[in-house]
Amino acid sequence: MSAAFHALRFRSGTPQPICELPQQERNRFLAFTDRTQLTLALAERWPAELPDWLVDAIGVRLEKNKARWQKVKLAYTGISCALNDASLDYTVLKGFSSVPDFFPEPWLRVQYDIDLLLSGHGAA
Repeated sequence: MSAAFHALRFRSGTPQPICELPQQERNRFLAFTDRTQLTLALAERWPAELPDWLVDAIGVRLEKNKARWQKVKLAYTGISCALNDASLDYTVLKGFSSVPDFFPEPWLRVQYDIDLLLSGHGAA
């Protein structure tokens, strides 16, 4: 889906190819950008220049992702408390640990799980 890659170029990106996508290509485009986690990145890169059909689709996905983020945050809090209570050293990998370096807000990155790295010390 060259339209997505063209829009996300660092220097010469433009959402124009997305705006010109024919109706019959839009579902395929969204399936691709969802699968590759680029849909929300497009919204972040081009907040005012995307076509209405994509803005609507992104709005739905963003609301779902915000709700998912609340669940992830709650799960992480419980896991973190349990690991801290057990005096286990750990670090969070990927996901919300990339905020704000790669994503300004945690709900702008799709996250379905929590990746942790535990030290071998004390874990038996």
